[in-house]
This record gives sequence, C-alpha cells and structure tokens, in this order.
Amino acid sequence: MPISPMLSGFFLLITISFLILFLKAFNSKKLSIILIGITLIHFSLGYFGVYENTASTPPFLFRGILSSILLIIIFLKSRFGKTLINNVHLPTIHLMHSLRILVEIVLFLLFQEGLINVSQTFEGWNFDILIGLSATLIYYFGFIKSKISPKLLIAWNILGMIVLTGVVISSALALPGAMQQYAFDQPNIAMTYFPFNLLPCVVVPLVYLSHIVSIKKLCKSVQP
Repeated sequence: MPISPMLSGFFLLITISFLILFLKAFNSKKLSIILIGITLIHFSLGYFGVYENTASTPPFLFRGILSSILLIIIFLKSRFGKTLINNVHLPTIHLMHSLRILVEIVLFLLFQEGLINVSQTFEGWNFDILIGLSATLIYYFGFIKSKISPKLLIAWNILGMIVLTGVVISSALALPGAMQQYAFDQPNIAMTYFPFNLLPCVVVPLVYLSHIVSIKKLCKSVQP
C-alpha cells in the first residue's frame, strides 16, 4: 500500500531526533555504535518488507520487538549499562519525551490514510500526547527552574510508562495476524511497513528505556 513519502520522511526525522537526544544524554561512543547498528538492522528489515509477513506466529514484527526488549534487559543488567545510567544527563532524556507529540501527529495522519485504527490515535484511547505535552513543562520546571521534586519526577516517569504500555497493548492487539483481537475492519498495518516499523522496534523501546533509566537515577537522589 503506497504511503505518502512526505509522511515517511517526517517520521524518519522524528526517529533520528529520538536517537540524537537519547545518545546525547548518555554521551557514549560505544553506545552510539551499538544503537545505530541496531537501528540500521530494523531499518533494513523494514525496507525489504520482512515485517510485512504477518502469517507466522508470532509475526516477524513481534520478533523484532522482542529482540529490542531483550537488548534493554541486557543493557540494564550489564556493568556497561549501569555505568552509563549513573552518568546520564537527565534534562536531555526528559526533553526527548516531548517528541512524542510529533509521533502522535504521525499516528493521526496514518489513521486518516487508513493504515491504523482510530483507537491508536489521540481521538481514541491513545493519551500519550499528554505525556509529550507535559514533557516540555517537566524539562523546564524540573531541571531549568528546579521547581519539581525528584519524587514527582519519578511519579511522572511511572505515569509515562503506564500510558505508553496501554498504547502498546492496544496497538499489538490490533496488528494483523493470528494474535489480532480487535480492529478487524482497520487493523494496525502501518507498523509492519517501512519506515513505521521503527516505531515499535526502535522508538518505543528507547522511550521505555529512558523512563527506566530516569527512575533508577532519580531514586538514587531521594535515598537518605
């Protein structure tokens, strides 16, 4: 199914912006090489249509997502990851979440093109745009003005994960294939197409990891 080149290009710019801010927050050449390499793998698999195969159980897209989850777990458990978490620049990683506003705009445009279900947009049950809108305020008042306590920042990150999890579950159950549970009239086919496969395979894992890293770092600051 043809997708607007302008919309595809816009989403690729958003993905690159996520990567830039995330890597800037950690400032690690090794992490940059690893993450760019992983992104290029998902980029290639999407470009050559691998994720469009939804006949297998689980679909190839789920396998891509599971691989990203596994890498997050490895990162969090590794000595390399723990060292980076200790030195992460929290203001930058919180500012990154403001890009979620742009993701929600892309999702709404994909819905208008008939590529996802309305429930995956802010007109349905996707409230992630509220996290994106509040991220700029959190960045300004939490880190520039230092008016928000670490405990409230932790609560905001937990809320961000809860909201995102709701969106992820809703989107996963609307993906075409044997695991689809609803939205049969308009399944969530956009995520199987290039370059939007980068959303569940790269962008969403980065957002989750950002929340987890922030919570771990902030918890250390509130310990007596």
